[in-house]
Amino acid sequence: MDDRNKWRFNFQSVSNFYETAFFAVLGGFISGVVGLFIMNRQRKRDAKYAFLCAISELEVTLNEKLSPEFVEFYKNSQKILRDAIIRFRPFIKKETCTRLDMLWHEYRKIKQEDLDWPFEVKQIRDIEKSVNPEFNELKPSEILRNYFKKFRDVAE
Repeated sequence: MDDRNKWRFNFQSVSNFYETAFFAVLGGFISGVVGLFIMNRQRKRDAKYAFLCAISELEVTLNEKLSPEFVEFYKNSQKILRDAIIRFRPFIKKETCTRLDMLWHEYRKIKQEDLDWPFEVKQIRDIEKSVNPEFNELKPSEILRNYFKKFRDVAE
């Protein structure tokens, strides 16, 4: 009789196996979903930081530039900003994307005449303002800095 009991099928051990397997699969699924969530969040954060780093680089470069180079700096900054915006756009909300696009188009429409180096001097700006009432009173460096601040505000 002992030999028969030895080979008897134990339903409880099969039930424990399925229970253990179920919870192992459930745990794997939950950890996979959490991992995907964390990865997606990290990608969004990395895109935001890359965009903000590009803005910071432009701000630092602007501080190092000599006045006659503002127009050239502006032309070069367009490519850097364009690349940063393209990398950042897939990770932001639609409203933010719209604001960013509007700001980008506005930035591209800066008149290069407003960035001429003599306008860094207040007296020359005052003379130009008296002759041309539509003249932008900001220094070229201030015009660019204001746009960089607006880009930063959109990202944050």
